[in-house]
Amino acid sequence: MVGGVGEFDITALSASPDAREIRVTLSRSGARYVSPDLEFAVWMATLGEGREGDRVTLAGPLGHVTAGEQLVCIGEFSEHPRYGSQFSVETFRSALPKSREGVALWLRTRVPGIGPTFARAIVDHFGAEQVFAELDRQPERLREVRTKAGRAISRRSVEHAIVAWREVATVREVETFLFTHGISAGLAGRLVRQYGDEVVAVLTQDPYRLVELPRVGFKFADGIARSLGVELDDPQRLQAGLYFVLEEAESDGNTFLPLRELWQRAARLLAVDDLDTLESAVRTRAVAGDVVVEGERIYRAELWEMERRLAAALGERANAAPVELFQAPHRPAVDVSDEQWAVVELVRTRPLVLLTGLPGRRQDAHPARARRDRSPRTQACPPVRADREGGAPNARPDRARRDDDPPRTRLLADRGRLSARRRPAALKRLRADNRR
Repeated sequence: MVGGVGEFDITALSASPDAREIRVTLSRSGARYVSPDLEFAVWMATLGEGREGDRVTLAGPLGHVTAGEQLVCIGEFSEHPRYGSQFSVETFRSALPKSREGVALWLRTRVPGIGPTFARAIVDHFGAEQVFAELDRQPERLREVRTKAGRAISRRSVEHAIVAWREVATVREVETFLFTHGISAGLAGRLVRQYGDEVVAVLTQDPYRLVELPRVGFKFADGIARSLGVELDDPQRLQAGLYFVLEEAESDGNTFLPLRELWQRAARLLAVDDLDTLESAVRTRAVAGDVVVEGERIYRAELWEMERRLAAALGERANAAPVELFQAPHRPAVDVSDEQWAVVELVRTRPLVLLTGLPGRRQDAHPARARRDRSPRTQACPPVRADREGGAPNARPDRARRDDDPPRTRLLADRGRLSARRRPAALKRLRADNRR
C-alpha cells in the first residue's frame, strides 16, 4: 500500500554540492523558522539516518513536518547572502529507515503510544527489515511483542499503537500520492485527520474540497486538481475559484464585490476570461445557496444574511421614536456651545446616534435617519464596503499628503510610504495635532 514512500538504503553521510536529492534526519529541537502560513520553514538536519552525518540547513515547504523525522528532499544547494550554504527544498517525501536504531527512532517519533522500550521490542520481534511490511499488513501483530525480559507491553499502549499505526500508514499513503503529483507532502497528516480513510478518494474525485481546511487555499487544491488532469474551464474549478475570490475579498474588508470586479479577479486567478463560463459558475453557486447576487453585487450567502440582519437592526433603531433613556444631566459651567450640548440630548433620547467629523475638528451629531438603499431588503443603511487599500471607506492613500490636511488624512496619505520603523513617529505627530 505504501511501498513507494522512500524505502531504500541509507545515503552517504556527506553530499556533493551538485546533489539534487539528499536524505536527512531533521533536528530534534524543531524548526529554526516557520512562516505564519506554515508554507515555508528553515530546519537544521543531518545527512543520513543517524546523527553522525554532516549538518545541513534546509529551506522550503517544510512547515508541517515533525522534529526528528527522516526525509528525502529534492532541490539544490545554494548560497544565501546572509545565512550561507543551504539546501533549497522543492519537494520531499518521508523516508523509511532501515537500520535498527533508525527504525526504533521512527517508531518513537511517528507513532503515538510507542515509547523507547516498546520500539526496541518491536524491532527485536520483527526485525528492522520487516517491521513496516508486517505491520502495514496486520498491525494487530503488535500484541505479539514482548520485551527482552519476556514481559508483555501494557494492553492500553498496544491498542493505542494499533490505532495509531493505521493512521500513520494512511498518512504515508497520502504522502506518496501527493509526491507523485508534485505536491508537498507536508499536509498529509492534516488531510488524514480531516477525511480519514477517504482522503485519497477526496483528492482524486473532488480536490477542491481541500479549501475546507484552515490555511489550505484554492491554489494548493488547484495544484492537485491540475496534476490530475482537470481542465482550466472545468465547472468545478471555476465554482471553487470564484468562491475563493469572494473569501479573499472579505479578508480585505469587503462584504461584497461588484460583479465587474469579480470577473477581473477571477480571470487573473483562473486564467479564464470567457465571461459566459464564469457567469454559469456563479449561477450554479447561487442555485446551491452559496452566494447571493443583488443587481451588480455578489455576496457570500453567509455575509449577505449577516448584513441583512444588521441593516434591519439599525433600521429599527433609526426609526424608533425618541424616548428618555436616562435622566437629563446638569449642564456644566464650561464653554460648551448649544450645538455641542445638543449631542447630549440626542444620546439621551435616541437609541442610535451617528457622530461625524475628523479628529481635532468640531464633532457634528444627528439622529440616524433611514436611508433608502437600492436593495429592496433594507431601508436602514447601504452595505459598507471598506476601501481595499487603507481599510477605511473614505481614505485616499493614493493622493499626495498636504500640510493643510486634517491629521487623520495626513496619516493615511503617509501610510503607504512609511516603513514599520517610521510609523510610530507618524502616530506621535497625530497625537500632537489632536492635542492642539
